[in-house]
Amino acid sequence: MPTEKLNLPTITGNLAIDVQKDLNALAQAVDEKAGATNGLATLNQNGKVPSTQLDISAPPDATTTTKGIVKLNDSTDSTSITEAATANAVRKVAEAGALHSADDTSHIRYGTAAGVNAKTITLNPAPTSLTEGIALSFKSSTANTGASTLNVNALGAKPILKSNGSAVAAGNLRAGSIYTVRYDGTSFILQGEGGSGNLKPNQALAGYTFTNDEGDQIGVGDPNLVPQNILKGKNIFGVEGSLELVTPGDQYIYKLISSKSTTSTIPVVLKNVSVSKGGTYRVFFDLSSGGYAAIVQAQLYVNGVAVGIPRSTSNDGIDVNFIEDITLKNNDVIQVYGRTTSGRAATVRQLHLGIDVGSFSAT
Repeated sequence: MPTEKLNLPTITGNLAIDVQKDLNALAQAVDEKAGATNGLATLNQNGKVPSTQLDISAPPDATTTTKGIVKLNDSTDSTSITEAATANAVRKVAEAGALHSADDTSHIRYGTAAGVNAKTITLNPAPTSLTEGIALSFKSSTANTGASTLNVNALGAKPILKSNGSAVAAGNLRAGSIYTVRYDGTSFILQGEGGSGNLKPNQALAGYTFTNDEGDQIGVGDPNLVPQNILKGKNIFGVEGSLELVTPGDQYIYKLISSKSTTSTIPVVLKNVSVSKGGTYRVFFDLSSGGYAAIVQAQLYVNGVAVGIPRSTSNDGIDVNFIEDITLKNNDVIQVYGRTTSGRAATVRQLHLGIDVGSFSAT
């Protein structure tokens, strides 16, 4: 029965022993197995087993889920998932990360600043010095009451300035609010601090919002910005004026006493007067008919456009007085147009303008 692994012949108990023959057979069997598949390996001149006698399959490339051959990569920006970083690449990345973390110019640290005007803050990791461009954000624990400084990790108090170079004013750093500053080599400059200025609520129109050194504000307006303080016909910031320098009254400032008639059945100008100063005037005129029951009409016009109430009378030769308040602009022409409906003359006598001159008292 041959051996299990090399299939060499063996001597059983039924066979006669022939030492020479058996040793020769064993030597022959071993020699046949030398270098054969599943046999004995032989050594080459270098004392090594030739690869042709090795039944070794190449291992697969490694993946994130499979073991295998891995190629080393010394770069620090590789995107490969099958190559392994060298110890040198790992060291480079670690050093770059440390530099990146310590770069306070590109990174903004955060902390709470204690104090009213002399504010202090402790950052971790702590900067070793204040260099130009270093930036940080801080929550102001207490509102400032005037010009303020910031001391970072006991590196020295530095002024906190607005972007225009002026010192922060009282209330610029409100309690609980977060601010970002950047060091310019001398001072911490507020970044994007928003609007500033000295405009006050009573100097802004009511209801409009704005921002000054004290923060967001709402205008309350000027109590003097009211219609009665603005000339009529003028509009200031949406307030329509009602003030008239000339107001209607019974004090005559102009009298035109002559009369003029017409038998035209279409309106024609019978009286007119030009005013140099605008305002509201009280206009007086008389109208009479040239015949009994003959209806005549008159109406006030301004610059040829009807503005007054149509008036009429049929009293034969008896003047009827009409009064009406008319608003005029500078250099407007006030006119009385008249006409008849029956062929009898329409006559307008006198045209007076009256204003209110107020009251006077003597002492």
